[in-house]
Amino acid sequence: MKNRRLPAPDGLDFFPTPPWATRALMLMLFDFLPRISLGRNQWRMETAWDPCCGAGHMSGVLRETFSTVHESDVHPYGQDTVLDFLDTEFCADPDLDAIVMNPPFNKAAAFVRHALSHRPAIVAALVRSNWIEGKTRYATLFRDRPPTAVFQFVERVPMVAGRWAINARTATSYAWFVWVDSLYPTVAENAPLLRFIPPCRQTLSRDDDVLRFGGCSDLPKTHPVMRGLEGKTR
Repeated sequence: MKNRRLPAPDGLDFFPTPPWATRALMLMLFDFLPRISLGRNQWRMETAWDPCCGAGHMSGVLRETFSTVHESDVHPYGQDTVLDFLDTEFCADPDLDAIVMNPPFNKAAAFVRHALSHRPAIVAALVRSNWIEGKTRYATLFRDRPPTAVFQFVERVPMVAGRWAINARTATSYAWFVWVDSLYPTVAENAPLLRFIPPCRQTLSRDDDVLRFGGCSDLPKTHPVMRGLEGKTR
């Protein structure tokens, strides 16, 4: 039986990932990984783990590709496993093909370092594009473990706190940072490889996404209902 879903505390970065953004990663991996050597007989996509799954907006899409998807989060959003990913012990699991996540922004580097310690074939993190800069991140992550590739969205990936708003807009740009374990450490001299994700929001959105993932539509502030609510709060 799944845990009862509870509202997320204000201190948690709960920004659901639009389903199409995860599908974009899968398409990029399908195109990118066969071009490089993974050091295995063949490239597998069987088992994945989303360690900050929230309400399942990303893990649900991963199930479209992976036969087994583990999901966990520090807060009970309704998933089976409640745990702090950073408290999990090192586990070099040869059957874990990928850790894919939209990590809390202020802990993203720690999440990536810990994910790399689990030694999956692939680690992929959806973060702001400007995450690539910063002396602290360079010293604690990028200097020794630069990403294998950066998949940069050319269109915006709107994410808002606490919900997936299908009509949301944002001025923030995002990218997928990807590490391929079998290419370390030789990849460090040439990484990261930059690849652009072409416009895909429309083509990778599915008709049933809103029902599957609980999408909502935010009313503009000029809408009569919003004006009425604003008047009641004054």
